[in-house]
Amino acid sequence: MGAKIIQLTSPITIAGKITSELTVQEPKAKHLRGVKLGLDGSFDMDMLLDLAATLTGQLPAVIDELCLADLVTLGNAVMDFLPDGMKPGGRTP
Repeated sequence: MGAKIIQLTSPITIAGKITSELTVQEPKAKHLRGVKLGLDGSFDMDMLLDLAATLTGQLPAVIDELCLADLVTLGNAVMDFLPDGMKPGGRTP
């Protein structure tokens, strides 16, 4: 599937560095250690935010500063990589 680039509608400035786009890499098995998204039909925002930080190579502080519109776009990009059985509300394997 490859990486996805997200253009932020509200760029983030942290320590003088402006972030205006995020590149989301396709996850490998190692990125999903401990992730429980959708396996029991539940949704854990902390796990999604941590996974987003890992897959973008950004510090959690950058992800924490996203506006809600950009968070939804990023969350959708991350979730698009996951198989249905791992998505919230998805079928349990």
